[in-house]
Formats: sequence, C-alpha cells, structure tokens
Amino acid sequence: MRVKFFFKLLFCFLISSNLTLLFSQQTNEEFMDLWGEYLGQPLPGLKPEPFVPELFSVWGDYGFHLHTSVFFSPDNKSLFFTNQTLPVAAGRSCSIWRMQQINGRWTKPEKTVFSSDYCDQGAFYSSDGETAYFESTRPPNEKGQTKDFDVWYVKRNERDWSRPERLCYPINTTHNDAGGVVTGDGVLYFCSDRPGGNGGFDIYYILSVNGDNQEPINLGDSVNTDADEYINHVAPDETFLILYRASMQDLAKTGLYVSYRNAGGVWTKAKYMGDHINTHNASGSSVSPDGNYLFLLYQGDGIYWLKADIIEYLRNEELTVSDELLRVSFQRGVDEALATYYELRERHADYIDINEYLLNQRGHQFLNAERFAEAIALFKIVVALFPDSWNAFDSLGEAYWKARQIELAVQSYERSLELNPENKNAANMLNIIRTNR
Repeated sequence: MRVKFFFKLLFCFLISSNLTLLFSQQTNEEFMDLWGEYLGQPLPGLKPEPFVPELFSVWGDYGFHLHTSVFFSPDNKSLFFTNQTLPVAAGRSCSIWRMQQINGRWTKPEKTVFSSDYCDQGAFYSSDGETAYFESTRPPNEKGQTKDFDVWYVKRNERDWSRPERLCYPINTTHNDAGGVVTGDGVLYFCSDRPGGNGGFDIYYILSVNGDNQEPINLGDSVNTDADEYINHVAPDETFLILYRASMQDLAKTGLYVSYRNAGGVWTKAKYMGDHINTHNASGSSVSPDGNYLFLLYQGDGIYWLKADIIEYLRNEELTVSDELLRVSFQRGVDEALATYYELRERHADYIDINEYLLNQRGHQFLNAERFAEAIALFKIVVALFPDSWNAFDSLGEAYWKARQIELAVQSYERSLELNPENKNAANMLNIIRTNR
C-alpha cells in the first residue's frame, strides 16, 4: 500500500508540476517578451532613466502601484517588488510580488506565496539569496486583527519559499519595526519608532538577526533626526547606506539621503542625494547585487535606474544645486546666482541636467513646505534664466500669492499671460485677485 501510495503521490506531483509549467508558459505568452539580465533593458548611464516603463510605471499596461523599488536576487534571476492595492485599506493594502527568469525569459509578475491578506512590503534578499526579509502587519499567529509592523523572514526551499517566521525581540517590539537589510557579515539594519529615538522612525542595527541578548544600536544624530528615517539599502561591506527621510515639518527635506561609514566606523551626516533625484518625489531605492546600478522609485511615476557611480560621486560633491543657488542669491544677488548656475551646470554635466523643469520642481517643494522666501528667490532665478517661460512666471506668481505679496503676484501672472494667452490658471488667478480686492 505504501509503495502504491508513493507512486500515486509522485504521479499527482508530476502532473501538477507539468500543468503549473504549462499554465505559466501559456500565461507568459500573453506577457511582455523580456529576456536576460535586468529584463533585457539597455544599460543606463549616469542620469536616471525609466526601467521597463511598460511594466514598472503608473502609465504602464499592468496596473501596478509600486510602494517600493525592485530588489534583485544575488544571481539576478528573480526580483521582488511591492504592489499597493487601491483603494488603500489601513494595514491591508500592500503585497509582495515576484518575477523569475526561467530559461532566460522573465515570467509574468505574480503575488508571492508568503504574501498575506495583511500589509506586506519590502523583501530584501540576504547576501546568499537563501533568505528574504520583509515587513508585515500580520499578527504573530497570522490570524485576527492587523498590528504594527514587524520584521519577518522566509527561507528558500526545494519548491519555493518556507512559511514566514517573525524575528524575535529585541528586533520586534510592541512598536513598529520595519526593514530588514542584512550585510555580508550578518549585521541587520532596520527602522523602528520605539521609544528612545530621535523622533518618529529611526534606523538601528544589531550584530545578529537572532538577537543573542544584544540591544539594537541607534545610528545616532548623523543619520537620524526628528523626522522619519527608513532604511533602503546598506552596502554589503557597510561602506554606505541609503535612507528615505520623510519630514512633515519641512516637506522640502523629504527625499533620499546617503551616509558613508568612515575609517573609524562612524557614519557621516546623511547627505541629500540631489535635486535630479529628489525633485521627482523619490521615496524608495535599491542597489543591484553587483553594486553597479541604483534603482529609484518615483512616486506617481515608476522605477528609474542609473549607474551607481553617483553614490561615490556624492561622497565629495553636492548635487543640491538649488540650495547653492539660493545661498549665492541671498548673499551676493541674483546676477551672481546666474553665474553660479552656469558654473554648476558645466561642472556636474555628466550627472545632472540642471534645467528649468528641475529648478521649478524644487521651487514647488519649497512652496509646499511654506518656505516662501526660498521659493520666491528660486523662482526669480528661474525667470531670470528663462525669461520667455510663461510657466516660470506662473510659478513665481503662485509663490507671491501664497506669500500674500499681491501686487507682485499680479505682475507675474500678467507676464505669464502675455507669454501664453492660453494660460487658464493665470487668467483665473487674476480674476480671483481682482474680485477679492
């Protein structure tokens, strides 16, 4: 009986496997034809470029609303990403999806076997690719009400991935604990809003994922602030890390930052990664396992990628061009700021396109943060550089209007209308201003 049962079980398994493979092949025939390393995409240069926009873009054909960057396995033959289901339901909206390269061809994205009906996101690979760490709002027994975020992990097995397991205390607490980036030496970096930090979420590390009676160590003031810091990536040798900072007090400080660990093992002050990255609402990032490419998640747009050379370049350079222009403008006037613009545009030409759009977007970040003096100063630089741009004058008018400098707002909107009589926003704003005078 046992022998018959074994062969019957084996037969069912083979049939099931063949049907699964056939279904996968049939489904994949309707999917994009993606082959080879990095889904067969032309390799990027030193400036951000869309990564498979047909797939990883809000304008793509597959309806994904990405909540993280993409995370490649060490062998580059599979990847994870987080998809957010709309409408958003608190604690239950995100799920982890996977793509695999089978015989050179990439499969259609599908929800992972370990993703649940709760909120799951992340999925950072270990250096050997045998473990993946993610964050989840599922309760410890995976049943019942959602809870705060905890760090979980799965291990690769013969068929796919093991049943998820929750990391123990002191990594997971009664507060939110998220992330789960493990270095080549097994050091775990994560973020938490537990008491004793600098503000909301802070970044911590612990020397072993097993806890081993250790207390997690806060990275300190050079990395953590009174804003929320979320870990994105740590180099396998811990020479640098990338974080996302979200500041509700100052929206212009929100974005991706990089910190470097010096020879003494101390982390440097986290550096804003530049206007060309953060004015596009970058909220997530990852680095390819070979360290060659940096992937970015632009909210409301999609995944972009570029050569990771930018990380080393930022060690000694500043690419927050708008801040430098403002500093010069406040200290020495607009004319000096214009000269600085041309100098910076030439100096950093390989890494950043300093143009009207970039500066305009940064100006609106200041405006949204209610930093009116900086917004007005930057828009004044933009209209001086691009005097025929109706959009630049429209933005300057908005800044003056929000700063309650009404007459200057009128002048800017009128100039915008002269340049573009079809500018309905300027016409509407002038009507509102004149009606309420």
